[in-house]
Amino acid sequence: RRPPPQSGPGYHPLTGLLYFDIALLATTAGSMTGMSGGVIIKPLLDFLGLFDGGSINMLSRLTVLAMSTVSVARQALKKVPLHLRIAVPLAVGAVAGGNLGQMILEALLRSLEGSNAPAIVQNLLLALLIAAVILYMRNRNRVKSLGWHGIGPAALAGLALGFCSSFLGIGG
Repeated sequence: RRPPPQSGPGYHPLTGLLYFDIALLATTAGSMTGMSGGVIIKPLLDFLGLFDGGSINMLSRLTVLAMSTVSVARQALKKVPLHLRIAVPLAVGAVAGGNLGQMILEALLRSLEGSNAPAIVQNLLLALLIAAVILYMRNRNRVKSLGWHGIGPAALAGLALGFCSSFLGIGG
């Protein structure tokens, strides 16, 4: 007796292998650049059209979670100190921002049901953010720091990053 197919009518056995290759490329590039692998995974899977938006978001999130877990474990093995005074507000802000980003994304998806507009908006915003990061990295010596330190700025940074990662579906 043959097992049932793993997915819908467009399922192909090599799809999983292709995703594995994309995830490996994305996490490798992400670890080298300090960015999330989801920045590569989301737009590439959107372009290839192999999965629906919800599946792409979940695949990206799980891949980034695995990458983050490995990164934190490696830092712990190296005995790199964890500054809880900054890490906890950053994490709490990220969770709150992630929930807010997800709520707004779901509202957008409901209002534009059946349209490609949400994916287009996500990919345009992602492209703008990547361009801003590249510009900053090239000019960081000329950019004056605001000098913000402490719990409040850490929580706000977490809120902004969590919002962006959830709204854009890049996983973190």
